Amino acid sequence: MNQPMPVNPPALRSHLVEASKMSWQPTQFAGIEMKILYSDDEGRSTILFKMAPGAVVPLHEHTALEQTYMLEGSLEDAEGACRVGDFVWRPKGNRHVARSPNGLSEFRDERWVELYNKKIDEMVAVLKSKGVPVLWVGLPAVRGQKSTSDMLFLDALYREGAAKGGITYVDVWDGFVDEAGQFLQKGPDFEGQTRQLRTYDGVFFTKAGARKLAYYVDREITRLLARSAPIALPSEPATPDAGAAPGQPAPRPLAAIAAIHRLSFTASMIARSFSSAPSGIAVPVAKPLRAPGFRVPAESRPSPPKSQTLPAASVKLAAPQRPPGRFVVAPVP
Repeated sequence: MNQPMPVNPPALRSHLVEASKMSWQPTQFAGIEMKILYSDDEGRSTILFKMAPGAVVPLHEHTALEQTYMLEGSLEDAEGACRVGDFVWRPKGNRHVARSPNGLSEFRDERWVELYNKKIDEMVAVLKSKGVPVLWVGLPAVRGQKSTSDMLFLDALYREGAAKGGITYVDVWDGFVDEAGQFLQKGPDFEGQTRQLRTYDGVFFTKAGARKLAYYVDREITRLLARSAPIALPSEPATPDAGAAPGQPAPRPLAAIAAIHRLSFTASMIARSFSSAPSGIAVPVAKPLRAPGFRVPAESRPSPPKSQTLPAASVKLAAPQRPPGRFVVAPVP
C-alpha cells in the first residue's frame, strides 16, 4: 500500500547545495581556497577546502571541535597524516600547523599536466624495462562535447609521451568519429559494414566496436612483426623439452605475446613480444593514472564516483609453441 509522502513546512525542508557550481573563494592563507557549504549563527560550518601543493596553514588553535574528511591527497601535521578516505577530528583547544605536501591540481591546469606527464613517463619506462615492444592505445571519442574534448586533450598527452618514450602510439580516433569529427554511434566496422559501434550510453563498445578497436591494434602489431627478423611458424607439433626436470613445470618459452585487453579513460597498453622473453607470457596490468591532490571538508562526505572503464576488444592469444623462438600469431576473429 502506497504511503502518502510527507510535506515538510518551509523551515524543515531540505537545502540542496550545488557545490560543483560554486566558485572557489580565497582565504587569508596563500594557496588555499574554499567553498562554504553551511554556516550558522552558532559558529558551526561545513567548508570544502582546496590547497595548492606545499600550502601551509600556520600555527592556529581550534576554538571548537574540528572534523576533517579527506577526499584527495593528504593533510599532515606533527601528529600524523590524514590521507584519502581518512577522517580526523580535533577537540577544542587543539593547536597545530597543517600542510599539504602535494595539494590539489585541477584537471588541465599547468601543475596537473606536469604531474600527469610524469606518471606517463614512469609507466612507459616500467613497460619498456620488460624488454618487449609496447603499444599505447589512444582513447576514442565519447558522446558529449565536453567528454570528446577531454579525450582529445588526454590523447595529445599520450601521443607526446609515446613519442618521447620511443613506443608505438595507436591512434583509434578516426575509427569512432564521423567526417565532421563528431562522436559516431553507428558506422563502418573493420570490414566496412555499417554496425552499431557503441552502446547507447555513448561510452562502452558493442562487440562490433570492440572488434574494430582490436583491428587497429592488430594492424600495428603486424607492422612491428614485418619490421622484425623473419619468423618461422611451426609446421609440426611441438616436442617435449628434454631439459625439463621431472615433476617440475617445463621451462618458459623464449618468445611470447603479452597483452592488456581493457581500455580505460586514462590509457591502455598492449605489448607483444617477438624477441627473446625469458619470463614467458607477461601481462603488465596498467593502473589508471592519477595526479595527487585533496580537498578538505569539515564533515564526512561520500567518496567521489570511480572512473568508468571502457571495455575494449580481447586479443585472442595462442600459446607459444616449441621449438624455442617460434610462436603463432592468432588472428582476431
